[in-house]
Amino acid sequence: MALSIAIIFIFVVSIFLSVLKEKNRKLRRLISENDYLHKIIDSANEGIYVTDVRRKFIIWNEASQRISGYSKEDVMGRYCFDNILDHTDENGKNLCHDHCLLVKSMNDRKSYGPEVLYLKHRNGYKIPVEIMTGPIFDMEGNVIGGVETFRDITERLEKERLTVEKKQLEAVIALAGAAAHELRQPLQAIIALLSLMRNDLPDNSAIKGYLDDIEKSCYRINNIIKKMGTITDYKIRDYAGNIKILDIDKSSDILP
Repeated sequence: MALSIAIIFIFVVSIFLSVLKEKNRKLRRLISENDYLHKIIDSANEGIYVTDVRRKFIIWNEASQRISGYSKEDVMGRYCFDNILDHTDENGKNLCHDHCLLVKSMNDRKSYGPEVLYLKHRNGYKIPVEIMTGPIFDMEGNVIGGVETFRDITERLEKERLTVEKKQLEAVIALAGAAAHELRQPLQAIIALLSLMRNDLPDNSAIKGYLDDIEKSCYRINNIIKKMGTITDYKIRDYAGNIKILDIDKSSDILP
């Protein structure tokens, strides 16, 4: 009887040890997979962070630190609305409390983006970023958190700005060249006509003074036309009524 009990006990213990060994093996595999996943996240060029449903940070990759200046130690355990990234729109309106895209993703159970926002760097200045958000589900389909990816688009916006300026300059040069060509010939005809009219008048005629003023204005217009034909830059200046106009003097190669 005692031998049978001992055999049963040994059998039960062996099963328990086998199950425990299998669980340990699965646990080690899960730990290894988790470490591998974190390495993948840290190797990404985009900033990636994950929060729970209360918006507490639980993952913060290296790109997030590089872009924002905040280390893992700065953010882990804190909440994303805790004046850390301080998302705003282009007008400076704060989005973290009433218009958080991550909250919208978790509430609507769907991904959003890309959208352009501004985040606050650890040193206080704003950075334009393109973000995407999405919910995270457990095995039963319950939302257990959210993920946001973001990238610094400072260089992209600068390139877009330069492209717009280049197109504006090309349009201005084309328009100015065409206008200068169309204006030059009739202006020269007016100047020649003024000279003929002056020659037909007596020396003491008061009209000669008016003709001189008109001729001076014509030469000023001619100088403007020359500058219009040598525009190489796109500079604007303020004009009456809050209107912006082309600054011909600063846009031309010819000195004023």
